[in-house]
Amino acid sequence: MATAASLFDRHLPSVKQLQCFLAVAQELNFRRAIERLNMTQPPLTRQIKSLEARLNQQL
Repeated sequence: MATAASLFDRHLPSVKQLQCFLAVAQELNFRRAIERLNMTQPPLTRQIKSLEARLNQQL
């Protein structure tokens, strides 16, 4: 039987996904968000795509 924590883990976005989304939303630009987060483009794109899949919604 699934615990409450595991049920939430499957449905809620990770902190990293939310940080990436907020950076892109605030900067309105992937390049500036990448610089702000000190990461490269592929991991940022993966985080956003993962968040979209988790929410079943295109952002």
